[in-house]
Amino acid sequence: LASMPVSLTPAESVPWISRLEDVLPSVRQEAVETHHREGRLEHADQVLKKLDDEDAAVCAAAARYLLDIGMPCVHSMGMTFSDMRKRFVKALGRFVEKGPTQVLEVSKLLEDERCEIQGWAAEVLALMPDKGAEHDAEVVSKLLERMNNVNLHEHTQRVTSFFLVTPRARHVTYSNHVAKLLQNPKFVIRTVAAVTLGRMGEQGAAYAAEVAKLLLDEHSDVRSCAAKALGWMGKQGAALAAEVAKLLLDENKGVRSAAEETLKLMGEQGAAQVARLLCDEDKEVRICAAGALQRMGEQGAAYAGEVAQLLRDENENVRIHAAGALACMDEQGAAYAGEVAQLLRDENENVRIHAAGALARMGRQGAAYAGEVAQRLHDKNEGVRSRAAEALGWMGRQGAA
Repeated sequence: LASMPVSLTPAESVPWISRLEDVLPSVRQEAVETHHREGRLEHADQVLKKLDDEDAAVCAAAARYLLDIGMPCVHSMGMTFSDMRKRFVKALGRFVEKGPTQVLEVSKLLEDERCEIQGWAAEVLALMPDKGAEHDAEVVSKLLERMNNVNLHEHTQRVTSFFLVTPRARHVTYSNHVAKLLQNPKFVIRTVAAVTLGRMGEQGAAYAAEVAKLLLDEHSDVRSCAAKALGWMGKQGAALAAEVAKLLLDENKGVRSAAEETLKLMGEQGAAQVARLLCDEDKEVRICAAGALQRMGEQGAAYAGEVAQLLRDENENVRIHAAGALACMDEQGAAYAGEVAQLLRDENENVRIHAAGALARMGRQGAAYAGEVAQRLHDKNEGVRSRAAEALGWMGRQGAA
């Protein structure tokens, strides 16, 4: 930016503040740069108005001034950090629009010692997808270097990732460099690398196996993002559905949720892997699998028959969750209302309670067993009697009878 052409100095008799409104862009630009060189802070608000100047070079000069006056002065003028970022990005974006050489000028800001400036510069580059294509390799190289910096600010890393998946940069062969960052000692960089590869289409999907290794990462954010990335990798990611399914038992709720969403994205392959867990020897795994399938829509409902087998499980909690899962599987689950109704005579009162509730949610198929539910009005357990009464109220005419 410092190499931008500067016009001849206007006559000193003309006040600099007036030059900011001169009809010649070169005069306005020089006025801003002179104010900048001399380190003036007075009338900073007038200089910052040039961020919206009609001339891109004037905008860039004002942006550079904005960088150097510091946040205290910006705050004193009532400008928020968000306002500063937006106006900076807009101003430099217009400068970049002038041509490809300006892309390299802005990319130099990626080396600025201030982390927020690095992030804003990456954002400017990301928003200019059609300029400077011939310099993509050099710009990408700089961005990758920034990503590999363990002291890099998280905002910069995420914006860098955004740039790397834009169409403009995608044709550059750099996925192997991003894949190397999966082993970076800083968890944020591992996270960004996984997400970046997940958004790179076939180029990133080639590294699905390496991303899958992060499913065992010590940091929950990394495990979560690795699972999501695999969900975006099409067939290559779906082939690793079994590994993702293991995260359904993760100690972190966010990771479990990410695993479920990913398995849902994986369609039939994801649901098939979850269904296999219904036969696991650990009751907690069986419960988790039934719950995951009920939330996987049509793909999960396709395994209603397998879930129904858990209605005869030796563990009462498994039977309870199986009944609840079937109640959420629409017609496929309601087809097993008869098997659920048998749980109304279960020796465990909690199972009987949940069986009545599940039948009430199974529509007409469940309502067909209103008579069996009515018998529970005389159950020895108060909770069962109460739930039976509620269930009959949800069964329409059959319950009213």
